[in-house]
Amino acid sequence: MTDVRPPTPVSRSFPTERIAVLREMEERHFWFRGRRQVVLSWLERALPRPGALVVDIGCGTGSLIARLTRRGYRALGVDPLGGFLPRQDRDSRFLWGDACALPIQSGRCDAVLLLDVLEHTDDQLALCEARRILRPAGVAILTVPAQRWLWSTHDERAGHLRRYSRSELFHRVRAAGLAIERWQYYQCLLLPLIAWSRLAAGGSGGFAAERRQWTVLEWTTNAEVFLGRWLRWPVGATLVVVCRAPDGGTVADISHGKRV
Repeated sequence: MTDVRPPTPVSRSFPTERIAVLREMEERHFWFRGRRQVVLSWLERALPRPGALVVDIGCGTGSLIARLTRRGYRALGVDPLGGFLPRQDRDSRFLWGDACALPIQSGRCDAVLLLDVLEHTDDQLALCEARRILRPAGVAILTVPAQRWLWSTHDERAGHLRRYSRSELFHRVRAAGLAIERWQYYQCLLLPLIAWSRLAAGGSGGFAAERRQWTVLEWTTNAEVFLGRWLRWPVGATLVVVCRAPDGGTVADISHGKRV
């Protein structure tokens, strides 16, 4: 289908040299492991149907795709960096594409994941694209860096354009035509350490002694994820949101190019 292509957004993303490091972090780092537990748990609750099509937008190295497949979903990863190549260059589960111009037909997907993607790009356009490819009543799960006061050189090195307040993210989600079903902060218990590492330390070292302390940090994160089944944490360094498309109709297809 040919139509008008939306304007190319101004974006800042991960440099290529960070892909190898990111691949290891996605598999082993306590922050990614904890976020993965939260996202998969919420996805299975919101979309229990086996065989449902889940698209991981901004999939990076593609580490989540195999896990989605093992849980009975049909999984598809989209990323402009190609961080999963050449290892997976013949894997049909991966597509080259941008969050703001997805190479997927409208109304095709049961769920989309935008995990720490919105802060790198035109977030409103990316949310509208996610809404476009969702089926009626489809699910979107978002994670973004929260707390504007945490902004530091760490965000700049990570390619962030912004951190979010809860009200700001909710406004943009609703403006894209999505209804918020559930939300939760993540990394509440470690927030004092995160704040110190970002602000008092100037954001230059991240978790300075992180590798030596991973076990303690992972225990803390696991405790937070477990307790988060019943508690809504009052604050956190990351905001997780589950939202849903309206039950009926899809938005217009506004870009062009080959779509699956």
